[in-house]
Order: sequence, then structure tokens, then C-alpha cells
Amino acid sequence: MRNFKKLLKIGFLRNFHHHLLRLYLIIGLVIESQAQPISIPFYQNTLEMDSLLPLNVLPLPYDYKGEKTPYKTTFKIALLEEEQTLFFSFQTTKSPLCDTLISGTFMQDLWKKDVAELFIKSADSQVYQEFNFSPTGAYWSAIFKEYRQLEKEWFFEPVNIVHLYDETHWKITFSIALKDLYFDLLKDDVLINVCAILYTPSDTIYIDDHCKTPTPDFHHSQNFSPVQILDK
Repeated sequence: MRNFKKLLKIGFLRNFHHHLLRLYLIIGLVIESQAQPISIPFYQNTLEMDSLLPLNVLPLPYDYKGEKTPYKTTFKIALLEEEQTLFFSFQTTKSPLCDTLISGTFMQDLWKKDVAELFIKSADSQVYQEFNFSPTGAYWSAIFKEYRQLEKEWFFEPVNIVHLYDETHWKITFSIALKDLYFDLLKDDVLINVCAILYTPSDTIYIDDHCKTPTPDFHHSQNFSPVQILDK
């Protein structure tokens, strides 16, 4: 009888240790999957942004596998109060691979060449908006009602587009009226994902600094980060 009770006690401790270990692993995975918030400064106007935004350059050093890319890639994002616009800028030290397109052209399939992408997703539903920005100044946007389920294209005319590229780098800057966004960034609780596709003769580089999926998947909700609006 004593031996039986001893065996029961040993079995209970082993099972308890096993379940406790699984709990630790689950907690660890949950903590690891929580992306750090992306801070979006809220400036009064363009003049103030021009003086302060250089302090808020955000790096994109890694691809979806967590490996460092051979290029220096960064982005900037901000809200402007007087202009009521979203400012987004992306640049990389890579020569662009792109078609000859007129700046301001709205067209699909920009992802088949070098492209910067911005995703804005509702924190309360599966709806999200995708933006594609070509080195040429061409762009595209659409609304998805849920994961990869296209609902409609979202045409808008940017307030401003600036694009620069040469053999050593490319840079694209867009200003978008807040009223032309699907979400109200000043009221809605949203998540964002900033990423890019860069093509080389030997490889395709999927830049997604917060990727939590085993394959490059910019649309997956796991790869979005919470947003923190910073009042100056």
C-alpha cells in the first residue's frame, strides 16, 4: 500500500512537472508573438515634421526569416494635424528593379517588382487595408474583408508623391489625406505592418521585421504591430 501511494505521488509530480513545463512554453510563445508597438508621431504641420521626423527613422534590417539583409532599409511614418494627412516614406540602399511607370499611376501587381508595402488593420475585426508603393511613384490600395479576401480596390489621389532612385538606392514618399483612408487613425484602434519586396538577380528578399510566420506572409495578422500615436 505504501509503495502504491509512493508511485501515485511520483506519477502526480511527473504529470504536474510536465503540465507546468507546457504552460511555461505556451506563455513564452505568447510573449514572443507580441510585437512591439510602432510609434507614429503626430505633428502640427509639415514645418514641424521636417525638423523632428529625422529623429524618428525606423529601421527594417531583417527579412522574414530574421536574417539581416545586405541593404540599409528604413521608413518614416507620421500624422500631420493642419494638413490632415498621413505621411509615409520608405528608402533602401538597393538599386531599384521596376518598370517605367508614370508617377501617380494607380495599378495592380506592383509587388512583381521592387515595392514597399503598408498594411493598416482593425484591431477589432479582420478588415485591413493594403498599400503598395513603387520606386516610380506608382501606387495601389485595396480593402480586404478578412485574410486575403479582397473586397474592393481603394482608389484615392495622394496629396503628394516624391520618388527618387538611381543605381545605389531608391526612396518613395507619400502623403495621403486622412479622409482617404479606410480607417480613422485618430479614433480607430489599428495595427500596422510595414514591409517590402526587393528583387535581386539571384534572390527575392522579403523584408518583414516583425514576421512570426514560417513563410513570408505580409497579410497574416500575426505579423502586424500595435500602433501608438505620439502627441508631440
